[in-house]
Amino acid sequence: MKRNFFLMASLCAIANTGFSQMTIEGTVKDHKNEVISIGYFLPNMRGKKDTLQVAGDGSFSYTSKPQSMQWALNIDKVSLYLHADSNDHLRMTITPGTMETMKVEFSGDKAAENNYLISFYAMANLNEQLKKSSFISFRKYRAMIDQKDKEARKKLNAISEPLRAKWVKRQDMARLYMGLEYYFHMKKADPVKARADKDYAAFISKIDPNGEWSTNSNVTGQIIDWRIDDPSGKSTEDKRIRYLDMLQQMINNEKTVNDHATQYISMLLGASKKNDLKEVMEKYKQVCTDTARVRQMQDRYEIVLNRFKIVEGIEAPDFSMVDVDGKRVKLSDLRGKMVYIDVWATWCVPCVAEIPHLADLHQKFANDPRIEFISISVDSKPEPWVKKVKADKPEWKQFLAEGGLSSTLYRTYGIEFIPRFMLIDKNGKIAALNYLRPSDEGSAEDLKKRLDAQP
Repeated sequence: MKRNFFLMASLCAIANTGFSQMTIEGTVKDHKNEVISIGYFLPNMRGKKDTLQVAGDGSFSYTSKPQSMQWALNIDKVSLYLHADSNDHLRMTITPGTMETMKVEFSGDKAAENNYLISFYAMANLNEQLKKSSFISFRKYRAMIDQKDKEARKKLNAISEPLRAKWVKRQDMARLYMGLEYYFHMKKADPVKARADKDYAAFISKIDPNGEWSTNSNVTGQIIDWRIDDPSGKSTEDKRIRYLDMLQQMINNEKTVNDHATQYISMLLGASKKNDLKEVMEKYKQVCTDTARVRQMQDRYEIVLNRFKIVEGIEAPDFSMVDVDGKRVKLSDLRGKMVYIDVWATWCVPCVAEIPHLADLHQKFANDPRIEFISISVDSKPEPWVKKVKADKPEWKQFLAEGGLSSTLYRTYGIEFIPRFMLIDKNGKIAALNYLRPSDEGSAEDLKKRLDAQP
């Protein structure tokens, strides 16, 4: 049976050492045509992947010029740790198996760190088993965590400072998180048994919401979720309002309450699928005393409201924009043609990455009189936008939405993330609010079909 191992390299910081290189080599026992894929990505860049064919004797090797201060590669749920500023040479032996039974042993540079990570992810993988379980008691689950935690901490002792101290804190946090997640998963399997589990109740009750974990929103959130699920409560209020109420009752520090309440409402705004946040927003304003944050969230809320007003098929709300010469143009001035709109900013890396693809797409329709391509920047200041436009010299029209993220365009169309691509038909109606990216496969073909379908 063919088995693939996937190694993901997470490049955390550019090193530019120039002379060093890192090497990973190893052996797959009982080799059966395994293929090892090594994935990696740089900050703000798309991921890449190299594929290594394991040799007939089970051996494999990977050498690369380092490009970051730290590498983290995953084999299923296992990570590798290497430094880019040294000539690290790590050797590994893989004994294939399932996620639970596969074994990996390390020697060479950073062997102690990587042998620990094997144990760390073996503990973390218990959470995957929890997700698949019909129901297990918290006592049984906690015993499994404790055993894996003990094995990992033994290997931590072989790691030198200051990394050891850093990873001890991470080990402590992971152990706590895994315990807290028990209720989240088990109430899906059996909500009655999960709520009645006295061992979990004792565990969560011992966590002081105003203690060392008080500023950790994940810990606070799990405690609140458990508390507001109390069946003895008679409140029929919206659970989201009860969440904010409990936060205010549970945490003593005003700043912590403000921080967590704002994170929570921001999450709700980002995930909103219905126009049902009015009362929740009012509760947030009562709980959060930071007026600047309240204004910020109110602005986002108004943008969310516009998302429910602006739908495909209605007449596109008009707005104005300026070109590099300061000439003001309205969207309605372009009526009579389909308008392809690219909303972007110079500081938005994914936006900039789409520019070459947009250039290719525009070139395919450059001689088609039925469509107009425009890019609208939401940069807060015109200088970086003007500089880039003059440097790139794009062949389609370029505009600036004055006011940036507070512009009429951004707010009226309920835009929350960029890049955003939209289509306005020749009659000025919205044809697509979240259109395909130029880099998406089939974008040119879809655009042509839409143009041909216009009466």
